[in-house]
Amino acid sequence: MPDSASRSDTRTNRSPEAEEDALLVKAAKDGDEDAFSQLYEKYRERVYRIAYRHVRNKEQALDLTQDAFIKAFQSLQRFREDSSFYTWLFRITYNSCIDHLRSAKNKRLGEINEVIMNQERLPDMNRSIEQRPAEVAEEIELRERLDEALQQLPEAQRSVFVMHVMEQLQYKEIAEVMDCSIGTVMSRLYYARQKLQGILKRFLVTPES
Repeated sequence: MPDSASRSDTRTNRSPEAEEDALLVKAAKDGDEDAFSQLYEKYRERVYRIAYRHVRNKEQALDLTQDAFIKAFQSLQRFREDSSFYTWLFRITYNSCIDHLRSAKNKRLGEINEVIMNQERLPDMNRSIEQRPAEVAEEIELRERLDEALQQLPEAQRSVFVMHVMEQLQYKEIAEVMDCSIGTVMSRLYYARQKLQGILKRFLVTPES
C-alpha cells in the first residue's frame, strides 16, 4: 500500500487535467453534485467508447456506461487518489465490461470499428468521405476484416490494444486498470499487434505482389 509520502509525490506530478479532476473529486466528496456531473460530462463519451468496443452493442454500452458512473459515484469516498480519476474510472469500466462479457459467454466478444495504429500502414479511416466508390468499398471491407481479426484476439490482448491504441492510455495507466505489471501490458500489446499484422497483411497482399 502506498504511504502518504508516495501519494503526495504522485499528486505533485499530476498533469493540469488530472489536477482539475482532483479538485472536482474533492468537491464531489464534499457533497457538490454539480462537480460529479462535470466529471460525468467530461468522460461519458470516452467511457462509452471503451464499453462499446468491448460489447459492440449500443444499448449494452450505454447501460455499462451508466453502471460505471454509478459505481464510481458510490465508491467515490473510498477513492484515495493514488491514481488519476480517469485511470480509476477506466478500471471500473473495464471490470464492468469483463464481468458483462463473462456473464454472456455465448455471445460474440466485442468488435472495434477503428483502424489500427499508424505503423500498420492501413488507410486512414477518418479521411473525408469524398472518395471514389472503389476506395470506399475497399475501406469498408478492411474495417470488416479488422473486426474479424480483433474478435480472434484473447480478451486481455484486445483490451490492452483498445486502451493503448484507441484511447491512448500509457503503459502504467493500463497496468493500473488491468491490475498487472507494465511488462505484461507490453507483452500483450506486442502479441496483439503481431496477430493483427499477420491477418491484415494477408488481406493487403494483391495478386500482382
